[in-house]
Amino acid sequence: MQFALDHAGEAELLCIGPLTNLSAALERAPWLPELFRSVVIMAGHGVSDSEWLRQAGDTNTRHDPVAAQHVADSLLPAVWVGIDITRSVLLSGDDFGNGKAGRVLRRIHQEYGRNRARDYGYAEVGWHVPAHDGVAAVCLADESAAGLATVPGRMVVLDTESGPTLRCNGSGHHRVATGIDTASVLRLLRRVTL
Repeated sequence: MQFALDHAGEAELLCIGPLTNLSAALERAPWLPELFRSVVIMAGHGVSDSEWLRQAGDTNTRHDPVAAQHVADSLLPAVWVGIDITRSVLLSGDDFGNGKAGRVLRRIHQEYGRNRARDYGYAEVGWHVPAHDGVAAVCLADESAAGLATVPGRMVVLDTESGPTLRCNGSGHHRVATGIDTASVLRLLRRVTL
């Protein structure tokens, strides 16, 4: 909250985990949305209606669906970049530079891939894994360069047989990602990890 106060009107926020803390901040300070210029949230899924997405849901929502709905109902200038978008960008060892940041990110993604690729159905391509958090970060840094496409939408937590799922459900004042240019995202990620 202090960051938003110190940078009122210019503050940008990237959310890549459960929305518990942001929900609590909104509860304490309902005026908080007017301080942010942009909020990018990696959670849920947008307009895609695949069976995999219905079953998989997303971890960030499932950890705290009440907080996710509270944030979705807020007046934050939010852009929701869901797993239907982030899972389209697959990373491998060749996608990172050899600088310190590149080596660290390669190690993180390689370990993540070893542990999670099978869950995403990518086991047949080694440790190629979705770059969920990295894609969301690129969208905050430069959504135009990332080729991000959005529509106005309202995110809603739905109860499904596989658990709570956050989806775009109708129109609203937030923006919901509908597409991204994978090649542009990879170029941006490579550039910052040289």
